[in-house]
Amino acid sequence: MIAKKVLQDFLTTYKNCNLNLVKIMEKICDTPLIEFDIYNVFEIKVLRETIRNMESAAVTKILDMYKEVVVYVIIVYEGFEPYIGQSRIHTVPNFTKSVLIPFAMPIICDSLYTLFYM
Repeated sequence: MIAKKVLQDFLTTYKNCNLNLVKIMEKICDTPLIEFDIYNVFEIKVLRETIRNMESAAVTKILDMYKEVVVYVIIVYEGFEPYIGQSRIHTVPNFTKSVLIPFAMPIICDSLYTLFYM
């Protein structure tokens, strides 16, 4: 009975974390780096300063949300951590048998390269 309660608590936590992660990701996507009213006219110097300020504020806001994401990911990881070794026994054979892996790996590597070096 205790194991059932522990499992239910973990599933509830996992579900809540996922819901919160979705909300945070939506907020990140809805956060503009710059935003202008089409009726404003700027001198170049003022425009540059305004853009810098907007970008700085947006980056600060996004980084704060990113920190929240990390907290939720850690909570979920800690819940799964005791079972990672057990799941590896079932996952690795299926992973190595997959016919999609040879096609996916170049795409993943290309995307990572683009992300980190572009």
